[in-house]
Amino acid sequence: MNTLLTFWRSTIGKKVVMGVTGLIGLGFVIGHMAGNLQAFSGAEKLDAYGALLQGPLHELVLLARVVLIASVLLHVTAAYQLTMLSRAARPVGYTGRKPQVSTLASKTLRWGGVLLLVSSSSISCTSRSARCTRTSRKERSTGIWPPGSP
Repeated sequence: MNTLLTFWRSTIGKKVVMGVTGLIGLGFVIGHMAGNLQAFSGAEKLDAYGALLQGPLHELVLLARVVLIASVLLHVTAAYQLTMLSRAARPVGYTGRKPQVSTLASKTLRWGGVLLLVSSSSISCTSRSARCTRTSRKERSTGIWPPGSP
């Protein structure tokens, strides 16, 4: 435990944690995209995928949620702490900041992460407050939408 704490307290440790948690996030995005692409394979395949996630793989999905939440929390915490350490290391800014070799992506990486965090939390809050009902393809194809409408 002491070794992990020492690792976390170092800037290299925080950067490693950010890299690993970033890869976990990337893996989630790729897996989520692959699942959503099932929609192009037909309704039956998408329904089977949904049943698989809610049936035999339900415990794995719950574990993935816990890992993702922990990853996001560690990633954000490490990013914040590294930013504060960086600012404390040089409290007076440079008079003329001239980047040497950098891309637009590297210059806007922090803002992209903040934007992603804000947008995903607002989407999560919106989807939880909305009343979502599950309907079958048969209900949607009969034109009775929403269910219970005349």
